Amino acid sequence: MNSHILRAFWLLFKVNVLCFLVVSNLLLYYMARNTKTVYNSDFVSYLTAGLLVREGRGERIYDLNTQSFYQKRVFWPMDRGDILPFRNPPFVALFFTPFAKMSFLEAYFIYLAFNIGILLVITVLISKTFKKLFNNKFWFILPFAFYPITLSLAKGQIAILLVLVTLLLYCFSRTRPFLAGSVYSLFLIKPHYFLFGFPFILLLIPDKKRFLKGVFISVLILLLVSLYVAGLSSIISYPNFLLRTESETFGSPMGIPGKGMVSLYSSLITFLPGSMGKTLSFLVFSFLYSLSLLFFTKRKGRLSFDRLFLIAIIFMSIFSTHTLPYDLSFLLIPIFILINSQKTSFLPWLLFVIPNLLVGGSQGLNPFILLIVSFYLLFNKKRKLLA
Repeated sequence: MNSHILRAFWLLFKVNVLCFLVVSNLLLYYMARNTKTVYNSDFVSYLTAGLLVREGRGERIYDLNTQSFYQKRVFWPMDRGDILPFRNPPFVALFFTPFAKMSFLEAYFIYLAFNIGILLVITVLISKTFKKLFNNKFWFILPFAFYPITLSLAKGQIAILLVLVTLLLYCFSRTRPFLAGSVYSLFLIKPHYFLFGFPFILLLIPDKKRFLKGVFISVLILLLVSLYVAGLSSIISYPNFLLRTESETFGSPMGIPGKGMVSLYSSLITFLPGSMGKTLSFLVFSFLYSLSLLFFTKRKGRLSFDRLFLIAIIFMSIFSTHTLPYDLSFLLIPIFILINSQKTSFLPWLLFVIPNLLVGGSQGLNPFILLIVSFYLLFNKKRKLLA
């Protein structure tokens, strides 16, 4: 790319970051001050599970009637009306038990402060991981200007914790494979990411044996914790519970334009409506996932670790069947990998603006654009594209 065009894109990128920094913080302030928005946040489900486990009812954690009863207690003396079910593994509920001592609003704002603290930790680790960023400390404000991050903060989500997991995975993958495996197991916080991302991550790890050992031991520990929290019957019923609650009624609007989902599967359902829409979408989704895995396997020997890692994270975010806008927070690490390379300004800018601009009815385009970017990174032969 011509040096003048490259500089122009870097300038455009910085202007965009500054603009979105203002917009994102105003949006966060508005959403956090709006009581209705707070009471409709995803934090409701986490606090419900925390209260349920705190009172020794973990064995009923995937019973909708029990969740409804405890959710009403969370909101008392107000009534939210519908139920937003807790759909994470039982060990996640254990983390939220301390918040169950507080009123809903107290717990929400303390958790918001906790998430902001995690974001600051991520920013510090980014500064230590990507050394070339010291040349321009401007980029350290980027996490606070990224719309998925803002949305995760406002929604009381746990996506920011998984951004930290992604960064640690990047740091450990080449030199400390056992730790990388242990860190990767934390994606079980949202199991769909663990499952759909696993083949790609495993392929790029040099020492697969030690990585798998770390995954196995850590998954076993999380399973034992979950058994302690909820019992065997709840673990067995968990997959069926996920299938039953994967609908708009329970906050999972798959295939409904503008309602939230930005997974490839959901977008395919949106664009392939009709009686055969879901079946055809599943077939196309399965084909694209298999094709992406095949291309990734074929190309991994010719590409740098950095390029493979960011492609793997993009694939993980779009091929998960339950990706919402705040889950695109994962893209923060690929963005910084690209900025640190200092070889291209267009790609990190594109990854930054896609989730920021494609909202509402247009957000279904997100996974298709990200898929194109991934294939471009896979097949672009210019090694200078990424260090």
